This record gives sequence, structure tokens and C-alpha cells, in this order.
Amino acid sequence: MLDMFYLRENNQFEFIENEFKIISEWGFNFIRIPMDYRHLILKDDWNNINENAVSRLDRALDYGIKYDIHISLNLHRAPGYTVANPPEKTNLWIEKEPQNAFKNL
Repeated sequence: MLDMFYLRENNQFEFIENEFKIISEWGFNFIRIPMDYRHLILKDDWNNINENAVSRLDRALDYGIKYDIHISLNLHRAPGYTVANPPEKTNLWIEKEPQNAFKNL
């Protein structure tokens, strides 16, 4: 489920309950949600959590429980770390500020 992998201009994503239902009906019990942390913050401020986005992610977790689907949350971009472009301006492995932001998220 790539809803949170790509950062869109309006920073919107939505998990659809029927997708979870179909996955379960097909006999699958596992999904992966790769994420870009920038969905979870507001205005590029690591300490300003986007409660609306967190609520939508919580809803996905509720769907997983409802349809007996294990959900693996994967951060592909975190403060100071990414596997994609553009690179982060800080380094999670050696700088305290991104480490604290990561812990907060």
C-alpha cells in the first residue's frame, strides 16, 4: 500500500477499507505500508505532528485488526535518513536533532 510512500503536493492520502476487505477475502494476511515521515509532520517541522495524517494511519491499523491483517510499517524516509531522492539535509546516524525527531515520531 503506497499511500504514504510518495509525498504529493497536497500531502493527502487515504486508506480504503474495501481494499483491506478484498485482501482478506483473497486469503492474504499481511500488508506493508512504506512511509515518508513528511506525511506525519506539518510545514517541514519535525516537532509539529500532523494529527490528521496520524488519524488516517490509525484507521489503516484498525482495518488491519478488523480484517485480521498484519501491517508492517516501514519508514523509507525519516528525519536525516532516506533511501530516495532528494537526500535529507541532516544525518540520522550522527546528529542529535534528527535522532530526537525520529524518537518523537
